[in-house]
Amino acid sequence: MIVTALKRDDTTEPVWDDVGLHGCDFRPHFNGDFHNLFTTTYPLESKTETEHFFRSIAKKIAEWILGNQDRFGREDRFQIIVGWPIDVRPTGRQVIKTGGDFATIKQLLDNQDLIQVRDGWATSVFSNAEDG
Repeated sequence: MIVTALKRDDTTEPVWDDVGLHGCDFRPHFNGDFHNLFTTTYPLESKTETEHFFRSIAKKIAEWILGNQDRFGREDRFQIIVGWPIDVRPTGRQVIKTGGDFATIKQLLDNQDLIQVRDGWATSVFSNAEDG
């Protein structure tokens, strides 16, 4: 996994296993920075296989955050976003959107059932028999 810090005006859309990182100071809302870590991926052979892959990507990003805590402030917060590239679906592209502070990120890894895909995530991507 390659994490690249991007400037706010950068329109780069990384595809897994590239991950973009945007951060900004979020004071006075909380005493730290807010970091978005985001990537996209293409559908696999089945909806089930793709859902598993989306969750595994979110897990790997969460592991990266915890493994790189020294790069961030103690009170920073994180948002993990995994979605479809624009050529797969032009709207409603975010499939997983989760995160929080370091303790919450650790909870995601301790209980991976907390990493959920959004309702309708597969609509118009898979055949009608697999859509949901």
